[in-house]
Amino acid sequence: SISSIGRWVLREACATLKHWTKAEPAAAHLSVSVNLSVAELQDRNLVKDVAEALKRSGLAPERLHLEVTESVLSTDPESASRALAQLRDLGVWLVIDDFGTGNSSLTALQRFPFRVLKIDRSFVGGIGIRPDDETIVTATLALAHGLGLSVVAEGVETPEQAEFLTRGGCEELQGYLLGRPAPATVIQQHRDGTLSAGSPAPRCPGRPRTGPRAGRVPSRPVPSSRSAQSAIRGPVWPRQRPGRSPRRRP
Repeated sequence: SISSIGRWVLREACATLKHWTKAEPAAAHLSVSVNLSVAELQDRNLVKDVAEALKRSGLAPERLHLEVTESVLSTDPESASRALAQLRDLGVWLVIDDFGTGNSSLTALQRFPFRVLKIDRSFVGGIGIRPDDETIVTATLALAHGLGLSVVAEGVETPEQAEFLTRGGCEELQGYLLGRPAPATVIQQHRDGTLSAGSPAPRCPGRPRTGPRAGRVPSRPVPSSRSAQSAIRGPVWPRQRPGRSPRRRP
């Protein structure tokens, strides 16, 4: 079932990141992101499964980031609100994914306890091409920061896009400019230095050459398979975080 697959992904993601941290203390700054589907968000055992995955792995709750899209939230807002509030209370970070592509963006920011907002690649791709997209990205950054949220930009593929976003205060970039999807074993090799820093990571079998998910670390790959629902978060590029505390919503 979808829930059983999601449960396995969650446990593996937490266990892998904890293993990397034990093997390399410098990896303590990393976090792992796991996407939640509609079925998982409606699963009564979701909160218990997340708590169990954290307990089994020994991973600190704030290093687990759970991502949901606006479409997932709109399916059953009441149920989603209860589940996200309980997950927030566990200490995990909640992320609104593909922001700007749904039909209840502002409502979602007001109603749900998110810590991070991800700007959809459809807007990022227009940077340097379509002034309207640049305006939307700039406004979204201002809105998110005004609410105390950190921002991740998806689909960054050109230096011009990276410069525009970092100049605007975007905390993290995600895209093929910085790294490509790869298996966890390859990521480990890169972190251990057994592969040269500039060597490209092989694509995951069956994955297309382009897509919405990609790495966040310059010259190093970051795993990002939608089927696996998870991605390891590395240091920001450039490394900067605003001195603000995300607003805690009841």
